[in-house]
Amino acid sequence: EMILPWNEFQKCFRGKHIEMPQLKFMYQCYKNGQDVPYIDRFPEVDIADDERKMRASRNDSAEALYVFLKDQGLMGKIRGDSEVSSLFVGDKCYATSWNDFQRLFRGRGYSMNQVYQQTTNSKPPFHQLAPLSSTLDPWQRTSTDQPTCHSPC
Repeated sequence: EMILPWNEFQKCFRGKHIEMPQLKFMYQCYKNGQDVPYIDRFPEVDIADDERKMRASRNDSAEALYVFLKDQGLMGKIRGDSEVSSLFVGDKCYATSWNDFQRLFRGRGYSMNQVYQQTTNSKPPFHQLAPLSSTLDPWQRTSTDQPTCHSPC
């Protein structure tokens, strides 16, 4: 079962005028599998529906990522990498956290900044992403590489 992360839980109650300590207490109960206290005061809040939406979104992203990796010819290389092989389940790739996503693409000829921008700004995700083998990933810089400042410092 998937629970909402803190930021998503907060969104459920945005504009409801709940003090932060009370909201944190409600989240702690929710996270521990207990009934959410005071939830009856907010009949318009449907946590179960938000969980379903989050699961559906996560599954859609996982399917799109799998298709992208397959279309780019990266599936064999990436699935064989023991560091990320656990992210694959059937025809889905659950690299849904930023850390997992970085592990998936780092060192494979992609600019992490562009991967992030294109995957967060495109619908469906990944359709605009193209390999950037000539781009040096910021995480792959050597000690002699220095970033260039193009603005007055």
